[in-house]
Amino acid sequence: MARISILSVDDDLLEYDENKQFAVRALRASAAQDRFKIHSLTNDYEEADIILYVAMGTCGDFSERVRAHPLYRKYPEKSFLFDSADHLRPTIPGVFASLRKKHYSPEHTRTGFYLLPENPLVDHRPIDGNEKYLAGFVGSSDTHPVREQICSYQRPDIYVLDSAKESYRISACARADADPEVSGSMIP
Repeated sequence: MARISILSVDDDLLEYDENKQFAVRALRASAAQDRFKIHSLTNDYEEADIILYVAMGTCGDFSERVRAHPLYRKYPEKSFLFDSADHLRPTIPGVFASLRKKHYSPEHTRTGFYLLPENPLVDHRPIDGNEKYLAGFVGSSDTHPVREQICSYQRPDIYVLDSAKESYRISACARADADPEVSGSMIP
């Protein structure tokens, strides 16, 4: 069983800044709801087996803000980083949402996921089996060949909107707060 301390280099900010502090708060809240109870959280850094720094692209391209942190300097051997930055060099072992293939190293890095605040404008709708769409994609086909393939799907149960060709429609939907085509689908 590992004892984990979760912190951010931005923990000491006087006012809450969602861009800098959301991810660390979300991971702490998630860990507190751990139903398996295999690992535990601790605020005692000496006792911790893992010190996990959480960032949302705010610790620098080379994690310099973490590497300058007093706890990292004291406990580098048990320090890890969770970061969702798009362009970083994994100088500290950790989990990275946007890890480039050339930076992957099985003994040093793992690919992860993005933590984003919940959208207060989207209501939770339980799945009842009568949804019009199984899946959906709204994005530009111009940015990557995979997106071009996705935008070529022609299935009635998959909603696809190529924003490169239909940006006027997206703007109209934003003004109307919802796309009537998508309401009633599984897509939030």
